Amino acid sequence: MSWSPTEPNLALLKGDVKKQPNKVVFLQIPGYVELMHKDILSVSDCKMYWQSNGKYLAVQVEGITTEALEVDEKILAFAWEPIGHRFAVIHGDQSNPDVSFYSMETLKNPGKVSKLATFDDKEADALFWSPRGKHIVLAGLKGCFNALWPSRVFRRG
Repeated sequence: MSWSPTEPNLALLKGDVKKQPNKVVFLQIPGYVELMHKDILSVSDCKMYWQSNGKYLAVQVEGITTEALEVDEKILAFAWEPIGHRFAVIHGDQSNPDVSFYSMETLKNPGKVSKLATFDDKEADALFWSPRGKHIVLAGLKGCFNALWPSRVFRRG
């Protein structure tokens, strides 16, 4: 379950996690009005990440196929750009994972997820965007960190 950061809306997984079918439901509170839902199957785990202005919600579920974004590797961390439409994902082998950047709004694919860039073999397990999204720090438990400037690597989509 996760509250929208800006509206009185609640996203929640409805149904028994081990039984099918399940769905992610968006409710308007008060009143418990269902705004929309998305059916999902074979859910073993569900995590929700709101973008700071409440425009986007990422739902990470294991064991399903969706039309939005499929990552064949294990997702280790996820973070929305604080202001905007990009997000970063740390994925792959925990010892040397990759970091990928995506956008929800590109000129080629408006309203659809598009990959912007991937950086291979980064010793990181956490993502920290600067308040305006111009920089991101990739931090690792081993005390190492990398700072990236996404605006220099790829244009705002």
